[in-house]
Amino acid sequence: MNPGGSAKDRVVLEIIENAEKEGLLVPNTDSCIFEGTSGSTGISLSYIARAKGYRAHIVMPSDVADEKRQLVEKMGATVELVKPCSIVDPNNFNRVAERKAKEYQYTQPSKPTTVPRSAYNLQ
Repeated sequence: MNPGGSAKDRVVLEIIENAEKEGLLVPNTDSCIFEGTSGSTGISLSYIARAKGYRAHIVMPSDVADEKRQLVEKMGATVELVKPCSIVDPNNFNRVAERKAKEYQYTQPSKPTTVPRSAYNLQ
């Protein structure tokens, strides 16, 4: 089943559960998961993270449809919009999410964090 309406629901759930098995994430600890996405991955991550007791911080390009952004927010995630740019640009939404995750780890060493897809090389 895909409760979020996308096949990415299952992918995100598997990634989070693998991270839990590896000790990278611990449910119900208010840890934060960071992801750069322009849509359905963010929707899936938002509701799965919330259901498992994590916070989600989604970085999206500012030209993403308002409906997608609003849905991610309604699912409980924090949304950060960035100017659209090339994937190789350090200000690309994926690169920003990676930096935010690293910064969070340095400021919250007792709370694990992950960048789901890139952590498991699932593109």
